[in-house]
Amino acid sequence: MQYRVLIIDDEYLIRISLKEGLTDLGYLTRETETIREGLALAEQFKPDVVILDNRLGDALGMEYIESIKKIDEDIQIIIITAYGSVSQAVQAIRRGAYDYVQKPFDIEAIDIVIRRALEELKRRRRLELLSSGAMPDLIGESPQMKRVKKQIELLSAKDGVDLLIRGETGTGKGVVACQIHQKSGRRNFPMVKINCSAIPENLFESELFGHEKGAFTGASARKKGLFELANEGTIFLDEIGDMPLSMQAKLLTFLEDRKFRRVGGLGDVEVNVRVIAATNHPLEQAIREKTFREDLFFRLNAVQIDLAPLRERREDIEPLCRYYLD
Repeated sequence: MQYRVLIIDDEYLIRISLKEGLTDLGYLTRETETIREGLALAEQFKPDVVILDNRLGDALGMEYIESIKKIDEDIQIIIITAYGSVSQAVQAIRRGAYDYVQKPFDIEAIDIVIRRALEELKRRRRLELLSSGAMPDLIGESPQMKRVKKQIELLSAKDGVDLLIRGETGTGKGVVACQIHQKSGRRNFPMVKINCSAIPENLFESELFGHEKGAFTGASARKKGLFELANEGTIFLDEIGDMPLSMQAKLLTFLEDRKFRRVGGLGDVEVNVRVIAATNHPLEQAIREKTFREDLFFRLNAVQIDLAPLRERREDIEPLCRYYLD
């Protein structure tokens, strides 16, 4: 993933040297000399990090930290100035800046601060999205459960493969999804669980893909959707059979090119997530009834795990009883 850095500084040589140096390091950069143009660019460019000069003519950069955060609260702001002091550093951080750097500086030092800011953002998202507690156990030694456990091991090693988990309510679809995620190379990134039957149809797209400021009444700031927050991790779409048809089309488009647009957005957002879907519905019947898209079914059903109910694997009753009674 290429991170975006916006530079707001009224000194031409510093601005251009930052832009060229950070571009050489692999960042996607934009630059401007005024706070007014900077706020407009923050809306359009959607930066991950803003490098903000604290002295912009008569303006004080730190006074605009809140304005930048209103555009996107996840933007990490680094204040730079030749007029630094400890009190200004504390004030900038209290207002929401990630860090404070004094001129003169070298590009390697800025790169280190940017990397730390991005790591801090990743950690915060993991804390917000990952549930606490140990990985749930999958209990059972029946032939059916042994087969499922083998599938989990195989699919954990292939973390770029989307899949569909099928089974009645209570058979452990969520447990299987958690095990696949936590044993995979994505384990250190979020697993976001979405109950498709619990989201109102008119909010579905905004919840999954986010929205831009002003996209609809009440959208006072840009909001990142669950797919974007799960970047590098796993999306678990529980009860996929209850997803509205309009969203099924958008999900299919995402699965094909791994890009989406926020509600009200003009540009594509690209993320790297694994999609695990689950259902207790007979989707073939839903296809015949035209409540589920056939093309989406075939896209998800390329890899499938079937979970048998307990009545079909009676040899698992005793180990389950021991597990819950111990």
